[in-house]
Formats: sequence, structure tokens, C-alpha cells
Amino acid sequence: GFLELPKDVVIFPVDGQHRVAGIIEALKVKPDIGREQVPVVFIAHEDSPDGIKRTRKLFSTLNRRAKPVGENAQIALDEDDVVAIATRELIASCPLFWGKRLANGNGKQIPRKDADAFTSLITLYQSNSILIQSRLGLAGKKYKDFLFYRPDEKIVKDLTDFIVSYWSSFSTRMNAISDYLCEEVAPANSYRNEHGGNILFRPVVLTEFVRATVEIAKENDGSFDSAFEKLNCVQMDLSATPWKGVLWDGKKMITRADKKLIMLLILHMHDKTFLDDENKRFLVEKYMSAINYEGEPEEIVTLLDSI
Repeated sequence: GFLELPKDVVIFPVDGQHRVAGIIEALKVKPDIGREQVPVVFIAHEDSPDGIKRTRKLFSTLNRRAKPVGENAQIALDEDDVVAIATRELIASCPLFWGKRLANGNGKQIPRKDADAFTSLITLYQSNSILIQSRLGLAGKKYKDFLFYRPDEKIVKDLTDFIVSYWSSFSTRMNAISDYLCEEVAPANSYRNEHGGNILFRPVVLTEFVRATVEIAKENDGSFDSAFEKLNCVQMDLSATPWKGVLWDGKKMITRADKKLIMLLILHMHDKTFLDDENKRFLVEKYMSAINYEGEPEEIVTLLDSI
């Protein structure tokens, strides 16, 4: 239906004053947007002391007690953020993320009792963000600004296709993942359990694994297929060297693990000549600190080169 208001009725914004001001200024530049529709909520306001008090209370309640939308809900609903858009398309098309294989909680971590999920929605979004940022070649504020507005549909499709292609190759070329997809009952139990399991099934590792594949692909003409095949040879058992003491204490995951150290370990294990001198020094120093090693750095170099 239609809402008709007498000419003597005064309308004023209770919340969103900056949006109203923005619309007024935008109309001066582009009057055509006056035909666009925007959702609004009308609230009856009585011009009396009690009415004014009621409206003020409504404004303060909205701003003080309203709960922000959770990150997982933003990923599910955002129509401007191209990473969120691509992530939703990926989930619909890639079997690795169908049904219970993707945990959809308020946090990044996967509940201990979850025997099905490969990873979490938030981890997947963060991984896709790393991929899209590398594809665009943007960083810092420029990248954040890019995510604030929906890009041209051709760009959306290109980035979505890129993401789908990456995870499709990951699903078929990473041995642990292709094996996981063949499991029918509690498929994640063999890869995430009280003994540790496979590093790919831990959210803190997956994002750094993706970051490592981006670096490897740069050296292989952008080919992720080749990167995945090489990374199958990397040590992925959490309870083994080099992960014990860095990610795994023998019983549970170590909190606040150094993310850069995780990525550098993956890169070094895939190719002992991949890191430059600066990154290799960083790797040795951080690894020694993580495992509380008090010996000589050369001994750690020999250890890491032997893995």
C-alpha cells in the first residue's frame, strides 16, 4: 500500500542522520537517484515531553545496545564485498564446502566435537581474501576501499571463477583432501583429532598455506596446480617435526602461533632454496624461539634442511 502524510507533518531522522545528509548532497549532483528506492522505518512521534523522551530513548537504545552483525552473517549477506560474493558462489559449486564439510559458526575455529568439517566459513573467507588480494595486486587502504563497493559484474565473475578454480584444483591435487572427500562417516576424524592430525584441517594453518601457494605460484607462471603437487611432499603431521612445539604441544593446538613462521616453514619444506637470506634468518630465529632451543642456529638450519 501507500503511506500518505499531511503536509503539516514533520519527518526527522531518529538514526542515520549522516545517510540523510549524504542523500541530500547526492541529489544535488545527480537528481536521477531521487527515483531509487531505499528502505526506511517510520516511527510515530508525539510532540510532547513524553513523546520526545520516548524518541530519545529509542535513539540511545539503538546506538548503545544494538548488536553488530556477526562476521559469518556478513559473509552470507554482503552484496558489495566481492570476497563474500565469491565465497558464496564457491560454496554452492565446490563439493569440498557442501553441507557439514563447512562449519558455520560465529568464530574461526572448529568445535572440538565436529567430526565432519574441513574448515570454517570465516577461515574460507579469509583464505579467499588472500587469493583475491593477490589477484588484484592491491594492498592496505586501496584493497579495503575496493571491498567497500561492488565492482563491475565482469570483475565479480573473473574473481569468482579464479576462486572456484583454485579450490577445485586444491580438492583434486592435494592427496589428503581428495582422501577426505571419499570418507562418508565422520570424515574429519582422521585429519583432526586428539593426536593432532593434518595441518590443513586447522584454520590457523589453512590461511598461511594459501598464502604460501600464492608465493609458489608466482615462481611457476601463476600455476597453482604445480604448487599443490609439490606441497603434497611437505610434512603435514601436526605431531611431527617441525610442527611439534610450533603448533602442537603434544595434546592440543598452541595458541598464538606465529603465522609468518607457519608460512615460511611450508615454503622452506617445499623447496630448500625458495627463501631469501632474510626470510631464512627469520625462520631460524622464530623456530628456535618457538621450541625454546638454546643451541646453535646452524643446528636448526641442518634440522630444517633435513625435513
